[in-house]
Amino acid sequence: MRIVAALAFFGALGLGAGAASNSSSLDATRCLDGQLYTRSLDAAFRDAESWQESKGGLWLTAFPWGRSNPTGGDAAYYEDPKPGVAQNAFSIASRDTLVLSARKAQSGDAPHRYISGLITTGRDSGPATFSQRYGYVEAVAKFPRGRGLWPAFWLRDSRGKDAEIDVFEFLGDDVTSVYQSVHYASGGGSSFRYRAPFDPTKGFHTYGVRIGPDRDTFYVDGLPTHSVRDASVNGLYIIVSMQVGAPGSWPGPPDEATHWPASLEIRAIRAYTPANGPCEASQP
Repeated sequence: MRIVAALAFFGALGLGAGAASNSSSLDATRCLDGQLYTRSLDAAFRDAESWQESKGGLWLTAFPWGRSNPTGGDAAYYEDPKPGVAQNAFSIASRDTLVLSARKAQSGDAPHRYISGLITTGRDSGPATFSQRYGYVEAVAKFPRGRGLWPAFWLRDSRGKDAEIDVFEFLGDDVTSVYQSVHYASGGGSSFRYRAPFDPTKGFHTYGVRIGPDRDTFYVDGLPTHSVRDASVNGLYIIVSMQVGAPGSWPGPPDEATHWPASLEIRAIRAYTPANGPCEASQP
C-alpha cells in the first residue's frame, strides 16, 4: 500500500446530485450520473471455502508478489485459510460476511510480528481472476478500532504498472476519517480525507469508485465524495487486506490498547461495467 509523501487533503466537495442509487446484490444494473452500468462481479462468501481460487472461486490469499508488503509499511504476514483451526485469519460470519482477522504472531508462526488475511484477484503469474479498467467497484465493509490497524480496499494495475486506486484506507485510531486515493503510473498521486459523519467501526457502509476514462469519482454510501484525474492504465485487479502498521509507517504500530484479533468485515464486493445508453437517477 503506497501513500503519497504529502497527502493532498481536500475539503468536502459538493459534486452535485450524481449519486449512486441504492442497490442490493440482486441488482444487475446501477445508474451513476446518468450512465447505466451492468454488473460484472458480485462476490459471495457463503461458506469457508467456495470463494477460494483453489476451490473454484475467484479469490487468492496472497499478494501477487508474496505474503508480505514491508516496503508498503505493512508489518503483517498473510496466511492461507486454515479450516477448523481456532487461530485463523479467515472466517464467515452471519449474512455471508467474510471476516479477515489480524493477530499477534505466536511461536511457530512466520517470522513476522503479526499474522493476517487478505483476498485478491491478482496472480503472481498469468491473468488476474478478475480485472476491469472502467466502471464502478464497491465494497460493503465494517472496520476495526485500534492504533496500528489499517484495513484497505485497493485496485492495482494488472500488467505491473504502478497505477493504483485506494477505494478506502482506514486508520483504526481515527474513527472520523476514511482515506480515498489515487497513485499514477507516471508518479505522484492524490489522497482525500473523507470526514465520516458516522463511526466506521460500528456498522457497515459502502465504499466505491467510478473509474474513468477522464475522471475517477469516489463514493461513500452512494454519495460522491471527490473526483480526480483517472489513474487507470490497464485493467485493475482487487485487493482487500487487513493490514497492520510497522514502526515508522503512516498508521504507526499497534500499542498496548489495541485489541486482538482485529477484524475487517466484508459483506459484499461488487463491480459494474459501463453499458450503452443513459438512465434515470431513480433506476437501480
